[in-house]
Amino acid sequence: LFAKDPLSLGYAQGAVRKLAYLEPDIIMPQVLERAFNVLEIINETHRTTAALGMLSSVALPLVSSQVWIGGQKHLVPLLELSLPGIDLVCL
Repeated sequence: LFAKDPLSLGYAQGAVRKLAYLEPDIIMPQVLERAFNVLEIINETHRTTAALGMLSSVALPLVSSQVWIGGQKHLVPLLELSLPGIDLVCL
């Protein structure tokens, strides 16, 4: 999920997106755990960029109560952690 190669990164994000629709109870807690860990430490810009891309690929399963109930409560904390990462990537 944190590869520097854009092709590998795209394949990994696509696989996580499809798995998030198939088995959200298994995949989404792991995705959120990794995303929170990466976004709390913003020293590595490629990991921050990859985490933001991963979160954008699973955004609909995260906020849709029809796909995964309980994911909506993680949206605001993720957005708050994303702000410093966006500033760091833009510099």
